[in-house]
Amino acid sequence: MEERIQVLREKIAQRISRHGMTIPAVMFLEMHKPLAGVGGALIHMLAPGLDWILGEQNTDDLAILLSDRNQVDCLISRIEELDTKTCKEVKNQC
Repeated sequence: MEERIQVLREKIAQRISRHGMTIPAVMFLEMHKPLAGVGGALIHMLAPGLDWILGEQNTDDLAILLSDRNQVDCLISRIEELDTKTCKEVKNQC
């Protein structure tokens, strides 16, 4: 299960970085980190609607990811790492 969470965390971080949403995403995650347990419970509550969009397994993994502060911290760190890497690549192209 931990491996699936890591894969999901990586997908989310890459998508956020690719779309240039690093700052808003990090701000959102930092602001809502104290409510991590509530976020996981909210995902479980919305699961019937999210299951057909994300798939049942991804919905469960997302709920686990958002309900654990350490997982949220890891997600934030990965988003920032990808952003730093992207900035270095852009500077090297100029």
